[in-house]
Amino acid sequence: MSPEVVRVLTGHRQGPLDSECGGQLFADPRGTGAPVLAVATLPHPRDRAGHTWLELDPMRCETEAAHWQSRGLLRVGVWHTHAEAYPKLSNQDLRSFRAYSRANQFFPVAVIVGQAAAPDGVRAWSIREHESPQAQSPDSCPVGSSGSNLPLD
Repeated sequence: MSPEVVRVLTGHRQGPLDSECGGQLFADPRGTGAPVLAVATLPHPRDRAGHTWLELDPMRCETEAAHWQSRGLLRVGVWHTHAEAYPKLSNQDLRSFRAYSRANQFFPVAVIVGQAAAPDGVRAWSIREHESPQAQSPDSCPVGSSGSNLPLD
C-alpha cells in the first residue's frame, strides 16, 4: 500500500455525526510481487451519502477509471468510512460491493475505514458473489483469499 493511499484512508475517518465518504482503489500491477494499492481516490461532491450509507457517483467512477487505467493502473475496488471503531461489513455493504462487482465485472477489494487507529481500524475484504467474506490477519491471509487487516506502517 502506497503512503498516499494510507494518507487518504486515515485522513477520512468518519466522525460520530458525519456521513460516510469513500472512493475507488487502483493497484499498480507492474511491480515484481503482488500488486500494490497505489491510489485511493478522494470523496466526491456528487456522491450521495448518509450516516450509514454511501453511493459513489457512477460518472465520477468511470472518469477516475479512465484516468488511472490510462496510466497503467488497475481498478481493484472501493473504500469507505464507518462511524464505528472497528469496521464490520454490514448487509448494506455486502449488497453495495456485490452490485459494484456486477457493474464492473470483477470481484472488488472492499476497504472500510473505522475510527480506531491503524491497523485495526482499517479492514479489507475480497468480495465474492456467493461467499461469506471474512477479514483475517495479514499473516494468515495469502493474496487472493477472503480479506485481511491492512498493514499501514
